[in-house]
Amino acid sequence: MDADALATVPFFADLSPDALRLVAPYAERIEVPAGTRLADQERPGYVFFVIESGEAAVWQDDRKLRSLGGGDFFGELSILRTGERTASVTASTEMRLITVTEAGFRRLIEADPRCAQACEAAIAERWAAPS
Repeated sequence: MDADALATVPFFADLSPDALRLVAPYAERIEVPAGTRLADQERPGYVFFVIESGEAAVWQDDRKLRSLGGGDFFGELSILRTGERTASVTASTEMRLITVTEAGFRRLIEADPRCAQACEAAIAERWAAPS
């Protein structure tokens, strides 16, 4: 994915041109049909996802935790903390997503502290959510 296309995605829009060029080779836009399993609980997680359009359901131990939609992201927890997915994520509708490999995600958070802060805030919120 090129840096200009990545800059049109709200999660990445405020990145510097240098940060966009750094992460772009690790990013890919994908489309998936409803029902696609995007992440499996207790499996290794090597991809960070940003939802451009569509909705997904987050499940943990057969219990729905939340729904995610355009602008939301997931996958940061397994990369930054646990190494494994803490929940399963399934596409509820057709979806368009930006995927970033683990190597690209790590470069991104090192290049732009705001991304790291956004991910840390999401981790804190998700861990504090009632089970």
